[in-house]
Amino acid sequence: MYAEGRDFIQSNIHKFHKTIIMPSTIRGYSDLFTNNSDKLVVFCRENTTFDYIKSLSYEPNKNVFIADDMAFYLDLSQYLSLKPAYKQQANCFRTDSESLTGEHKENNHDISLTWNGDYWDNEFLARNSTRCMINFLEEYKV
Repeated sequence: MYAEGRDFIQSNIHKFHKTIIMPSTIRGYSDLFTNNSDKLVVFCRENTTFDYIKSLSYEPNKNVFIADDMAFYLDLSQYLSLKPAYKQQANCFRTDSESLTGEHKENNHDISLTWNGDYWDNEFLARNSTRCMINFLEEYKV
C-alpha cells in the first residue's frame, strides 16, 4: 500500500461502517491497522502481507483474507487485439519497491510503470493504460 492509500483511508474511514482493502502488498502503517481492526477488512495478495496483518491481531477469514492480485480477474477479451504473437521473449521485472529481488535482466520492460501517476480513479485513463499494456504483451509468445 502506498502512502496515498493510507492517507485516503485515514481521511475517510470515519464515513463508513467497514472499509475493504482489495488485494494489496502492505508494509508498515501498523498504527493504521491496529487502531482500525474493527473497521478494516484486508485482502492480501501474498503470504508475507497476510502474516504481517495477522500479527496485528487480525483474524483469518474474518477481517484478513488472501486473494489473487486484481489483475488476474481482468476480462482479457475486452482488451486483446488478437494479432499473432511474433516476438520470443519479454523481460518484465518490476524495478520499484515491490520488486522481489531488485535485480532485472537487460532490456527490461517494467510494465508496472504503466500505472504510475495520479489517475487511479479515472476509469478511461485506467482502461487505456490497461489496453496499452496488454497490446504490448500480446506481441510475445507464451
